[in-house]
Amino acid sequence: MAESTKSLARIFVPLAILAAVGLLIAWPIISGKTPGSQATSQQQPAEQPGTQPSTTETEPTAEPEQPTVEGEQPPIATETPQDSSDTGTQAPAVTPAYRVLPAPVETYARIGGVDPETHALEITFSVLGAGIERIELAGYKRRLGSADPVPVQEIHSQQLASGVTKRIVPFAATAVEIDSVSVPVYIAYDEQGVGQPAWSQIEPGRFQATIADADGTPVVRLERHYQADGTSHDFTFTQTAENLTDQPMDVRWITFGPSQLYKESQGYGGDVRRVRFGYVEPGSPHYVVGGDYLKSIASVSGPRDKQTLLYPETMELWPTPRAQKDNLHLAWAGVTNRYFGVAVHGVAAGQPTPGAAPLLTPIERVSRVLLDPGVKTNDPNYVLGLEFTSPQYEVSPGQSSTHAMGIYSGPLARDLIAANPSAHAVMLRDLVQYTMGGPCAVCTFPWLAHILIWLLNHIHDWLTHDWALAIIVLVLIVRTVLHPVTKWSQIRVQRFSHQMQQMAPKQKKIQEKYKGDPKRMQAEMAKLWREEGINPAGMLGCLPMFLQTPVWIALWASLYFAIQLRHEPAFFGVFQQIGGWPFLADLSQPDAAITLPAAMQFKLPLMGLVTSINLLPLLLGIVFFIQQKYMMPPPSATMTPEQQSQQKMMKVMMVVMFPIFMYNAPSGLALYFIANSTLGIVEMRYIRAHIDKNDLLTPKQRDPGKKTFMQRLIERAQERQEMMQAARGQGPVKGPTSGALGARRKKTENRRKGRR
Repeated sequence: MAESTKSLARIFVPLAILAAVGLLIAWPIISGKTPGSQATSQQQPAEQPGTQPSTTETEPTAEPEQPTVEGEQPPIATETPQDSSDTGTQAPAVTPAYRVLPAPVETYARIGGVDPETHALEITFSVLGAGIERIELAGYKRRLGSADPVPVQEIHSQQLASGVTKRIVPFAATAVEIDSVSVPVYIAYDEQGVGQPAWSQIEPGRFQATIADADGTPVVRLERHYQADGTSHDFTFTQTAENLTDQPMDVRWITFGPSQLYKESQGYGGDVRRVRFGYVEPGSPHYVVGGDYLKSIASVSGPRDKQTLLYPETMELWPTPRAQKDNLHLAWAGVTNRYFGVAVHGVAAGQPTPGAAPLLTPIERVSRVLLDPGVKTNDPNYVLGLEFTSPQYEVSPGQSSTHAMGIYSGPLARDLIAANPSAHAVMLRDLVQYTMGGPCAVCTFPWLAHILIWLLNHIHDWLTHDWALAIIVLVLIVRTVLHPVTKWSQIRVQRFSHQMQQMAPKQKKIQEKYKGDPKRMQAEMAKLWREEGINPAGMLGCLPMFLQTPVWIALWASLYFAIQLRHEPAFFGVFQQIGGWPFLADLSQPDAAITLPAAMQFKLPLMGLVTSINLLPLLLGIVFFIQQKYMMPPPSATMTPEQQSQQKMMKVMMVVMFPIFMYNAPSGLALYFIANSTLGIVEMRYIRAHIDKNDLLTPKQRDPGKKTFMQRLIERAQERQEMMQAARGQGPVKGPTSGALGARRKKTENRRKGRR
């Protein structure tokens, strides 16, 4: 028993802590084995309406059409893209009940700009369904040192083996159902059956199309209006259907939503691009739940057919089974990557409950569509987009049906999202989630991570004005706050370990003497513990260390997702002043002390793609080597060979494995680990000096006449029980008749006799 307890206290507990932290650190790398990297995206300028693609629509309600636009050969929007081909440029011979009329070919004006002094974003529109060709953010660059703004939305294209080019065009209108008849509005056909743009520009951001019946008589006028000036990351989008007939009709919109964002990080962290929903429960109309639906783009692919090796081309994501069961109402839907997000949300206008959180009533169903269902989720050409289906609206003769929604396209910064009233009203700030997902999702404590980020911002803005220094100061503050717990824990752990070492020879004699009688051995061990004054609760001294772990994990996750560190140099950019040295030029990426040429880059297990020689992981290994000298006791003569082997394994894990895990980690995270470990060494030296100075390894001798808390508690319980028995007349009171306890018992007995 003594040897196993000793092993638990000195070997197993630190090993368990180390293994748990190692798993949490390694998980992003393990999950990164299936990165859904950005698919090949081809931007087609709006000035060239001839390059029109087929959509990935899955509503098989219309005949496939493969015309060309202005002499171009790629097929245009089809309701069933799997039936598309690159042959034929004429519309089908069968005359449809409704068709969208061609519009004049023109150049669409852009909205906004990429100058951060005057704009927040720039929107480029596409002639395909009056969708968005590209949204670029002002003030954010795609790569450090690049002049290219961050594209949070762009057209994704894929050329299939058949020669068909398919595209997902964000927010493009693909079809409108009129009395349950689907009418493609992605493009139009002229009298010769040649594809033409269907939408004409009324003003920048405002587009109009007309649907006619089989005789060519206009029956519906459609309008899509992006009400934006480019000065805000949040803008309003409305869709209008006007009934031009003398009969009522039912209208339903089918459009693309946002497409997946590009993969912000390479290597460490895996693919953290996600599909997100926010919803309102019936009993809480003012509160939007936005943190519990957090799915990676790979996890929403659905099952892969074993025969065809294809994913379902479309799959409904909302409403979920729980949403249908509990009558949850959609408030927003979007996609995010590590630092940016695009979400569609409800707006206050026309909401059924004034004062409540705006609902996304123009969207009834949300599905995910794939550009190519045959591409695996870990393939760079895997592309996912969202598809929105509206409710069915009844439009009276001569009347219009207009429905509005908001679109947020910008960085994942809670203060910036909250600055937009429309986004703030639906609590879109919950787009910002500091968690990696997987097994460590439940222990990152997002509420704590938000507090740490808030504190980090204030340290930077009011004290250091440098993010690397702010990280170090933040670690110092956290360790200072947790110091009393750490000190209490370490004193008890080391005291218990010291006592077990002193008692080891006696335990060994008992084990040898009673090795054939386990029960007697256990009884003698317990007696020895009582005689030596060893409290078994000393084994629980490591418990506070486990309680601190969520704090450090929350800090780790918050630093990984903190957009404040993106493209920010460390220590005021001092290393960049040395001939442009890229060392620590970007705290969101590895430190890149020596950048490797493309021909010398390579991949390694657990490390991913190595593009540079990084110094911080090597420094981290040195710090861990020094730290383990203080974390682990030296091998003793009483340790078994197995225990010594375990101790050596722990040292190898700390000194070798952790730097490997962290090799491609963002340099901000590496600085955090180095600062935390260094301060931990200083703190441990202080605690050990305090222990030696006050001789805390030897328990204080208790006064034999002074009763412990547990003894007093047991005595009071016995006293109360005997008093209750005496009051019920269950016999004479037994026990002492003198002293305070005897006096109380006599008093109780006299009261009982008096009642008789």
